[in-house]
Amino acid sequence: MQDHPSIHWEDAAARFRFDSLDEARDVMLDPILQDFLSGGRCEAPLLKVREFRAYSTTLEAAWAVVERLSAEPFQLRKEGREWTAAFGNCPVVRGASAEQAICLAALRSIGCEVRLEVAKGSLR
Repeated sequence: MQDHPSIHWEDAAARFRFDSLDEARDVMLDPILQDFLSGGRCEAPLLKVREFRAYSTTLEAAWAVVERLSAEPFQLRKEGREWTAAFGNCPVVRGASAEQAICLAALRSIGCEVRLEVAKGSLR
């Protein structure tokens, strides 16, 4: 979609979130925090995190995917409790929501297969 993600930094141990790498380094090198986190020096790496829009949970964002791929025939149907979607001649994919089915179909249309697993005991 060529969206520009929001970017933030996280430390891998405590999962603290920072707006900049400099801020992350300053905080994570603080001796009081180091002692609190690990009883000594903590060497957890800082991770650059890119967050994109929630295409698979927001219908407006998912529909932007459909508009982007509008040159390809598109189908979307509700079948019982599931949704099915497909772009072009690609096989149909199933999803728990219309948004999820759209996103899975879009990924399949560009050659990316995604397999979703539902955690045991989770609600569908």
